[in-house]
Amino acid sequence: MYLDYGWVTSIDAEPSSLEFHVIVAIFCQLSILSAVGLLALAQRQLLSRFVLISPWLFAAVYLNGKRYIFAILVILLWILVAQRGFFKRFNTLITGLILFLVLAFFSFGYQIFVRELRDYSEIYQNARIDYGRDAVVKMTIYAELHPTRMEILDYRGESLIFWSTLIVPRELWPDKPYPYSQYFTSAMLFISPRILGWGMTTSWLEEAIANFSWFGFLLGPLLPALICRIGDVRNDRFVRMLSVLVATLFLTVQLAAFASIAAVWVLMVCWAWLLKKRQTEVQEPVIAQ
Repeated sequence: MYLDYGWVTSIDAEPSSLEFHVIVAIFCQLSILSAVGLLALAQRQLLSRFVLISPWLFAAVYLNGKRYIFAILVILLWILVAQRGFFKRFNTLITGLILFLVLAFFSFGYQIFVRELRDYSEIYQNARIDYGRDAVVKMTIYAELHPTRMEILDYRGESLIFWSTLIVPRELWPDKPYPYSQYFTSAMLFISPRILGWGMTTSWLEEAIANFSWFGFLLGPLLPALICRIGDVRNDRFVRMLSVLVATLFLTVQLAAFASIAAVWVLMVCWAWLLKKRQTEVQEPVIAQ
């Protein structure tokens, strides 16, 4: 099945194959993070090290079969190069524009050659579903204004329970809550909540509104801001890079789509905090002497 790039987007994909691919996708994400982490640790010969690990990066992008993994790789590499000061001679706006064009070109090619879309209206519709968040935010607000006409969650905090019990298999807890996108898509189709195998692309912003009502308008933007703040106070290049990535992902997709990346970020933040604490404990006796 992996002989065809992007097979996971096929509607004919078997459920058992999709379940296996979830595991593959997680390891692909971890491979990307590991590779960029190794590059971040490199003090010199960055280009030669990148060439050395590029086959594994290509394999991770290919096996994952989704566009987001390529976008994550490109953005992380761009942040890494920017941190090294290679963009001092270039305008940040120009480099950002080049990055945008690369991602747009890849996405457009993905729509044509992988999804095999030819009609402009289909390409536009898929682009709106993939990249637009205004429609899902509007529908969530509509559900708040008209709870008798539309109900996304059965109760407040329901999708957050899924977050906190992400590692619990559904076989052990059949009534375990679903990801927010499944609640949203079910409400959009006016059916009871269920696992559909597909879903509208949702983000933390509208999920915060659905879980916390109007307070979600404040909590939604605050979480990415808090993540960036935590990353800024850590004197670690890789942690800062991950903080930008995780905050961006919260604004674009649901947590279930990047849970492994978020877990790595939490571990790296804790590790950086422990290292800083240990250094402080070692320095205090020296200062006292």
